[in-house]
Amino acid sequence: MRESRATQKTPARLLRGLAAVLGSLLLAVVAGEIVVRLAASHMPGVRLLAEPLGTRRREPQTFAELLHAYRDHLVPFRVWKGFRCNSLGFHDVEFRRERTPGTFRIVGLGDSFAYGNVTYGRSYLTLAEALLILAALERDGGERDAAATHAMHGDTDAPPVELDNLGVPASGLADYRVVWQLVGRALAPDLAVITIYLGNDPRDFADQTRFGKTRPAWQRSWLVTFLQRATKLARERWRMRDADEPAPIPSPAAPPAGPLVGAMTEVDDDDRPEFSDEAFLDIEALELEMLARPGAKLRGPDWDAFLAALGELVDVIERDGVPVVLALAPSRLQVHPEDLAMVAAHAGVALDDVDPDLPQRRIAEFAAARGVAVVDLTPALRRAASEGTLYRRNDTHWNVRGNAVAAAELATRLAALGVVPTATRR
Repeated sequence: MRESRATQKTPARLLRGLAAVLGSLLLAVVAGEIVVRLAASHMPGVRLLAEPLGTRRREPQTFAELLHAYRDHLVPFRVWKGFRCNSLGFHDVEFRRERTPGTFRIVGLGDSFAYGNVTYGRSYLTLAEALLILAALERDGGERDAAATHAMHGDTDAPPVELDNLGVPASGLADYRVVWQLVGRALAPDLAVITIYLGNDPRDFADQTRFGKTRPAWQRSWLVTFLQRATKLARERWRMRDADEPAPIPSPAAPPAGPLVGAMTEVDDDDRPEFSDEAFLDIEALELEMLARPGAKLRGPDWDAFLAALGELVDVIERDGVPVVLALAPSRLQVHPEDLAMVAAHAGVALDDVDPDLPQRRIAEFAAARGVAVVDLTPALRRAASEGTLYRRNDTHWNVRGNAVAAAELATRLAALGVVPTATRR
């Protein structure tokens, strides 16, 4: 009889024990979530690892909210690659609030390609500004040395051209619109140049991780995100432990000769790899999706959604009476065919399923229908690629030489389009 009662109590004990274990696990998860969120609020490193994508639910309404949304990338007066950013956190000298008579003002919108991932004096928009100033001063009768001094140091009260860099790393089309509304509009520019990075701008919008829709609960967990990213980081550092020392950097060739191209190239100051070979192939495999042919098995971005967002951005700027130029910055997969073949093989994708020129054609069709000017940087970069790489080692960003080639092409094409005066206005 006693055995029978003990036997009957066994399932109840098991259930109570299981409930206790599950309860303890639940409490541990809740406690872990609270601890990670508290740590993230005080420790930027933890926040960088733990903040889920799509955490923001609404667009910033003030510049203070914009700074908070990009608190890891837009930091007033931070030193970035030896240059102190301005008081708003942008990778540029202080903006002039007053419009200087005789100066043609441009604002540059974009992500890290606009912001600049090399030293300030060698970044794409800085060099483009310098080349435009140089051309304007030379055509206005100035000496070349004096023009170069004005161009590179901006020590004149009335430069003929001023390009204010409003690039924000890790941003997308919706962010560019917010930056325009909160900062660019107040600068009252004559022209807005939007640098579109074809490697991820279309995907960023389609994923709606910027001010986007609500994600599943487990993807919104700070604890789960922290554990996933910390594990990935540890694995990546383990891969990198045996990485070779950076190879000697060959002196790059000058960019293609042209009316606005000067000797503005130098070797990169930092060729350390950002990622291991394997991790970088995984990153590039995501950019491969931007090139997916219609009907291919490879998933491509939602081009209709992307172009609708681009149209909204252009509308907002043009309603303020400012013309727009779209500058197309290609992925390295569109510039270096050998990289495209290697990444496609790694991802198990047939080359027939990708089209390296598809993003440019989609945006060109949009721009033609809207009457918006386009500067495609791809052809110039492809020509220069035959003489050496234009991208940083295991990185999606341009190296110093890539920045110089892109800047020369942008400045030359803006002058050719007639949207920027080629001599000081009187």
